[in-house]
Amino acid sequence: MRSNGSIVAMYHELEVPARRLCDDNRSYTRYVVRKSDFEEHIAALRANGFMSRTVSQLTRICDPGHAQVAITFDDGCETDLVTAAPVLAAAGFQATFYIVAGWVGTRGHLSKSQVHDLAQLGFEVGSHSLTHAFLPELPTSSVRRELSESKNKLEQLTGETVQHFSCPGGGCDERIAQLAQEAGYSTLATSHVGKNRPGCFRLSRVAITRDMRSREVLTLCSGKGLLRQQVRGAILHHTRAMLGFSAYQRVRSSILDLGNSS
Repeated sequence: MRSNGSIVAMYHELEVPARRLCDDNRSYTRYVVRKSDFEEHIAALRANGFMSRTVSQLTRICDPGHAQVAITFDDGCETDLVTAAPVLAAAGFQATFYIVAGWVGTRGHLSKSQVHDLAQLGFEVGSHSLTHAFLPELPTSSVRRELSESKNKLEQLTGETVQHFSCPGGGCDERIAQLAQEAGYSTLATSHVGKNRPGCFRLSRVAITRDMRSREVLTLCSGKGLLRQQVRGAILHHTRAMLGFSAYQRVRSSILDLGNSS
């Protein structure tokens, strides 16, 4: 990892022609990247000397000779295995897939055997909770269940230790961080936008969205041009704090559209 920090890129579902998305909600589809665009992103990163690591590799390997990025996927959509994995493997790239354990086997998401297959291909599996609940609004007992049961279920499916957790909706505070450490996680991925230094527990990430072209993805993965996402993230964070998560979800699309028009 370079001394000035590395980027963790956050993807979600990939859109494939004639395949129904897991969710057609406007705030969700903003994060759905077309397969063809994803292929261009990966090709551009590879052509520009980037190496894609797992979260485990990025947080422990110092490789100043290469530009490094950790590519991550949230939710556990079926396209993680059938679409993203082949593109990544062809480029010689690694990635970490954060899976909602309770969504395994539901429409559009990975089946139990597919989760196992993803791990067998050498990709890293992390937890994205049990039910995709917004953790800061849950009592401590429920947070512990989201953290521990999801970890156990995914470990049973993969035969591997699940070391990394991604907070649904970016919901993270001191209590969540402490409980995640107690549950045995090595890192906690948040929605904070920024770079990551060696040994950090809370990971900042950069969202890769539907509207982004390869040039912008390259810029962001180089750790440049983060201000716009940081400003948008601050707006969303303060709105969520004022309204609560449910009301925040209802107005989120409008705020995101306002940010995109600037």
